[in-house]
Parts: sequence; structure tokens; C-alpha cells
Amino acid sequence: CAMGRAAGVEIVPVDIGVATPLHGERILQKNIRRGTANLSQSPAMTREEAERAVLVGVEVAQELCANGVKLLGTGEMGIGNTTTSSAILSVLLHRPITEMTGRGAGLSSAGLQRKIDAIARAIEVNRPDANDPLDVLHKVGGFDIAGLVGVFLGGAQHHVPIVIDGVISAAAAFTAMKFCPAAAGYWLAAHVSKEPAGKIVLDALGKKPML
Repeated sequence: CAMGRAAGVEIVPVDIGVATPLHGERILQKNIRRGTANLSQSPAMTREEAERAVLVGVEVAQELCANGVKLLGTGEMGIGNTTTSSAILSVLLHRPITEMTGRGAGLSSAGLQRKIDAIARAIEVNRPDANDPLDVLHKVGGFDIAGLVGVFLGGAQHHVPIVIDGVISAAAAFTAMKFCPAAAGYWLAAHVSKEPAGKIVLDALGKKPML
């Protein structure tokens, strides 16, 4: 928010799946469900919930673009969302989990191994279909990523450029490309994440980062 103020940009927070209700006059109240399920035991969301989350992102992007916004930047706040990103990208890119999973906010080596094990269990239990991006989203994704998928699609629909920032945003962008490959022409990569999947997914998107 401090960087947004300095740059003169509008911050638009959207509650799509936050576990605890948040109140504030600037927060868009679009909550579909109070938190996802444990993806290592069952699907993170129902298919319908994932679809609704994508549509929330589309609607928010469309409203902003209709009100004159000429550039969209993507961001998220959540818990364990480099885990969901790694799971999504491992499935969609057909890459080993160990190759796509990093330390996130600073996990120890033991913590990293637990993260890898959780993703492996999630994929084994849920068997997401790499040919069906909505199936992957609802089984091993999160509301934040699903919402961002919608932003990438909704902004492109209005011919507005959208900035990909970080591996979570890139995971959403890659999933959105699976829905509509043509939309990717409107996306710009800000930087390469330090997460192992960072460069891999940008290469798969065909994006050269600015930083």
C-alpha cells in the first residue's frame, strides 16, 4: 500500500476466500467460502466454487477497465500459496514437484520437505486433470489464484495490459492461458521470482521479465 501511494496507483483489495471476515470500506466483499479445505486430504474447493472465484476476478477486472483503468497489476495475500502455486504448475507443466517447489517465505530444509510431501499427497489424492484447468484449480489451487486467473482473462477481454508479478501471479497467468491462449498477449512480466518455478513458468508463458 505504501508503494501504491508513492506510485499514485489504486489498490483494490478483494476478499474472495479469506478465512476470517475482514471489514473496511475499500475491501470488495466477494467471499465465496471462509478458507479452502486441506488439499492434501480433499479438493481445496468445489468445482463450482473455483468457477465462481474465477468469475469474481473477471468481474472486478471488467469493472475497473470500464471505469477507465489502463493498466492492471496483480497481487495476492494468503496462506501457503506458494504451495498451491507449485502444485498447479507441477500438474500443468508436467514437471517434478521437487523442481517446482521452493522455500516460500523462508522454510527450513525440513519445512521444504514437508511442503513437497504435502503437494505429492494432494496430487495423489485428488488426481487433477492437466487438460482441464478448472479441475486443477478446484483440486489443488486456492481462491486467490482462481481470482487472479479471472483478472488475467477479464483484463485481456478489455484489451488492457496486466502485470504478472511473482510466481503465484505467474501460476495464475499460466492457468488463465490454459483457458484462453490468446489472452496472454496482454500480459507483461515484472520480474523473475526466486522460487524455482519462477523462470520455468515465465519461459512457458513466453514472457521476458522487465527485471
